[in-house]
Amino acid sequence: MLVGKGNNGGDGLVAARHLHNWGADVRIMLSDREAIGQVPSRQLTAIEKAGVPVYGTGGSLAGFDLMVDSLLGYNSKGDPREPVRGMILNANTSGAPILAVDIPSGLDTTAGVPNDPCVVARATLTLGFPKTGFLNPRCRRYVGQLYLGDVSLPLEIYKKHSQSATLFEKELVVKIW
Repeated sequence: MLVGKGNNGGDGLVAARHLHNWGADVRIMLSDREAIGQVPSRQLTAIEKAGVPVYGTGGSLAGFDLMVDSLLGYNSKGDPREPVRGMILNANTSGAPILAVDIPSGLDTTAGVPNDPCVVARATLTLGFPKTGFLNPRCRRYVGQLYLGDVSLPLEIYKKHSQSATLFEKELVVKIW
Protein backbone atom coordinates (compact mmCIF):
# COMPACT_ATOMS: atom_id res chain seq x y z
CA MET A 1 0.00 0.00 0.00
CA LEU A 2 1.57 3.27 -1.15
CA VAL A 3 0.27 6.03 1.10
CA GLY A 4 0.64 9.79 0.79
CA LYS A 5 0.34 12.50 3.42
CA GLY A 6 -3.08 13.87 2.42
CA ASN A 7 -6.70 12.76 2.33
CA ASN A 8 -6.05 10.30 -0.51
CA GLY A 9 -3.50 8.65 1.77
CA GLY A 10 -6.20 8.50 4.45
CA ASP A 11 -8.47 6.70 1.98
CA GLY A 12 -5.68 4.21 1.35
CA LEU A 13 -5.22 3.63 5.08
CA VAL A 14 -8.95 2.92 5.46
CA ALA A 15 -8.68 0.40 2.62
CA ALA A 16 -5.62 -1.13 4.30
CA ARG A 17 -7.54 -1.54 7.54
CA HIS A 18 -10.36 -3.35 5.77
CA LEU A 19 -7.96 -5.59 3.85
CA HIS A 20 -6.10 -6.41 7.07
CA ASN A 21 -9.39 -7.25 8.82
CA TRP A 22 -10.27 -9.57 5.93
CA GLY A 23 -7.00 -11.46 6.41
CA ALA A 24 -4.75 -9.91 3.75
CA ASP A 25 -1.03 -9.45 4.38
CA VAL A 26 -0.89 -5.65 4.26
CA ARG A 27 2.21 -3.48 4.42
CA ILE A 28 2.19 0.32 4.28
CA MET A 29 4.86 2.44 2.59
CA LEU A 30 4.30 5.99 3.82
CA SER A 31 5.65 8.92 1.78
CA ASP A 32 6.12 11.45 4.62
CA ARG A 33 5.19 10.64 8.21
CA GLU A 34 6.19 14.11 9.46
CA ALA A 35 3.83 15.95 7.08
CA ILE A 36 0.81 13.66 7.33
CA GLY A 37 -2.49 15.51 7.66
CA GLN A 38 -4.80 15.40 10.69
CA VAL A 39 -7.44 13.07 9.21
CA PRO A 40 -4.96 10.58 7.69
CA SER A 41 -3.01 10.70 10.95
CA ARG A 42 -6.02 9.23 12.79
CA GLN A 43 -6.21 6.44 10.22
CA LEU A 44 -2.47 5.80 10.59
CA THR A 45 -2.85 5.46 14.38
CA ALA A 46 -5.65 2.93 13.88
CA ILE A 47 -3.67 0.89 11.36
CA GLU A 48 -0.61 0.81 13.62
CA LYS A 49 -2.74 -0.30 16.59
CA ALA A 50 -3.99 -3.14 14.38
CA GLY A 51 -0.38 -4.29 13.97
CA VAL A 52 0.03 -3.48 10.27
CA PRO A 53 3.70 -2.74 9.47
CA VAL A 54 4.38 0.84 8.35
CA TYR A 55 7.60 1.68 6.52
CA GLY A 56 9.16 4.79 5.11
CA THR A 57 10.05 5.21 1.46
CA GLY A 58 13.11 2.96 1.61
CA GLY A 59 11.21 -0.33 1.72
CA SER A 60 11.21 -2.83 -1.12
CA LEU A 61 8.27 -3.07 -3.50
CA ALA A 62 9.19 -6.59 -4.61
CA GLY A 63 6.93 -9.58 -4.12
CA PHE A 64 3.55 -7.90 -3.82
CA ASP A 65 0.45 -9.52 -5.33
CA LEU A 66 -1.23 -6.13 -5.56
CA MET A 67 -0.11 -2.58 -4.99
CA VAL A 68 -2.63 0.06 -3.92
CA ASP A 69 -1.75 3.64 -4.90
CA SER A 70 -3.08 6.33 -2.56
CA LEU A 71 -0.15 8.73 -2.84
CA LEU A 72 -1.69 11.82 -4.48
CA GLY A 73 -5.24 13.11 -4.77
CA TYR A 74 -7.13 15.10 -7.37
CA ASN A 75 -5.85 18.44 -6.03
CA SER A 76 -2.22 17.66 -6.82
CA LYS A 77 -0.69 19.76 -9.58
CA GLY A 78 2.43 19.34 -11.69
CA ASP A 79 5.07 16.64 -11.71
CA PRO A 80 5.29 14.60 -8.50
CA ARG A 81 8.31 15.50 -6.36
CA GLU A 82 10.48 13.25 -4.21
CA PRO A 83 9.85 11.03 -2.36
CA VAL A 84 6.56 10.39 -4.21
CA ARG A 85 8.31 10.53 -7.58
CA GLY A 86 10.59 7.63 -6.66
CA MET A 87 7.71 5.64 -5.19
CA ILE A 88 5.74 5.98 -8.44
CA LEU A 89 8.72 4.93 -10.57
CA ASN A 90 9.35 1.91 -8.31
CA ALA A 91 5.69 0.90 -8.35
CA ASN A 92 5.50 1.10 -12.14
CA THR A 93 8.55 -1.16 -12.53
CA SER A 94 7.66 -3.59 -9.72
CA GLY A 95 5.68 -5.96 -11.93
CA ALA A 96 2.75 -5.97 -9.47
CA PRO A 97 -0.69 -4.87 -10.66
CA ILE A 98 -1.63 -1.45 -9.29
CA LEU A 99 -5.07 -0.39 -8.04
CA ALA A 100 -5.32 3.42 -7.83
CA VAL A 101 -7.53 4.99 -5.18
CA ASP A 102 -9.57 7.85 -6.72
CA ILE A 103 -6.90 8.72 -9.32
CA PRO A 104 -3.58 7.32 -10.50
CA SER A 105 -0.97 9.43 -8.71
CA GLY A 106 0.52 11.94 -11.13
CA LEU A 107 -2.55 12.22 -13.39
CA ASP A 108 -3.99 15.69 -13.97
CA THR A 109 -7.67 14.91 -13.38
CA THR A 110 -8.92 18.12 -15.00
CA ALA A 111 -7.14 17.67 -18.33
CA GLY A 112 -6.70 13.89 -18.21
CA VAL A 113 -3.00 14.06 -19.03
CA PRO A 114 -0.17 12.39 -17.14
CA ASN A 115 2.52 14.30 -15.33
CA ASP A 116 6.04 12.86 -15.10
CA PRO A 117 5.92 10.29 -13.61
CA CYS A 118 2.39 8.93 -13.40
CA VAL A 119 1.17 5.64 -11.95
CA VAL A 120 0.11 3.14 -14.60
CA ALA A 121 -2.80 1.42 -12.86
CA ARG A 122 -4.45 -1.83 -13.88
CA ALA A 123 -7.64 -0.40 -12.37
CA THR A 124 -8.80 2.80 -10.67
CA LEU A 125 -11.56 3.07 -8.08
CA THR A 126 -12.64 6.70 -8.27
CA LEU A 127 -14.88 8.00 -5.50
CA GLY A 128 -18.14 9.97 -5.59
CA PHE A 129 -18.07 11.27 -9.17
CA PRO A 130 -15.97 10.42 -12.23
CA LYS A 131 -13.27 13.03 -12.77
CA THR A 132 -13.64 15.24 -15.88
CA GLY A 133 -10.15 14.35 -17.09
CA PHE A 134 -11.22 10.71 -17.43
CA LEU A 135 -13.06 11.79 -20.60
CA ASN A 136 -9.68 12.30 -22.29
CA PRO A 137 -8.81 9.05 -24.12
CA ARG A 138 -5.11 9.70 -23.41
CA CYS A 139 -5.62 8.92 -19.71
CA ARG A 140 -6.95 5.39 -20.22
CA ARG A 141 -3.44 3.92 -20.30
CA TYR A 142 -2.91 5.22 -16.75
CA VAL A 143 -6.40 4.64 -15.35
CA GLY A 144 -6.87 1.06 -16.58
CA GLN A 145 -10.32 -0.33 -15.79
CA LEU A 146 -12.39 2.42 -14.20
CA TYR A 147 -14.79 1.83 -11.30
CA LEU A 148 -16.89 4.38 -9.44
CA GLY A 149 -17.34 3.88 -5.69
CA ASP A 150 -20.25 5.15 -3.61
CA VAL A 151 -19.15 7.32 -0.70
CA SER A 152 -22.72 8.15 0.39
CA LEU A 153 -22.87 11.67 -1.00
CA PRO A 154 -26.17 13.39 -0.19
CA LEU A 155 -28.71 13.61 -3.03
CA GLU A 156 -28.39 17.42 -2.90
CA ILE A 157 -24.80 17.15 -4.15
CA TYR A 158 -25.89 15.05 -7.13
CA LYS A 159 -28.64 17.60 -7.90
CA LYS A 160 -26.09 20.43 -7.72
CA HIS A 161 -24.21 18.63 -10.50
CA SER A 162 -27.35 18.18 -12.65
CA GLN A 163 -27.96 14.59 -11.59
CA SER A 164 -31.56 13.76 -10.71
CA ALA A 165 -30.51 10.77 -8.59
CA THR A 166 -27.41 9.14 -7.20
CA LEU A 167 -25.26 7.21 -9.63
CA PHE A 168 -25.84 4.06 -7.58
CA GLU A 169 -28.88 1.87 -7.18
CA LYS A 170 -28.06 -1.51 -5.68
CA GLU A 171 -24.28 -1.65 -5.99
CA LEU A 172 -21.63 0.25 -4.02
CA VAL A 173 -19.22 0.01 -6.95
CA VAL A 174 -20.13 0.53 -10.61
CA LYS A 175 -17.84 -0.34 -13.52
CA ILE A 176 -17.49 2.59 -15.93
CA TRP A 177 -15.07 1.02 -18.45
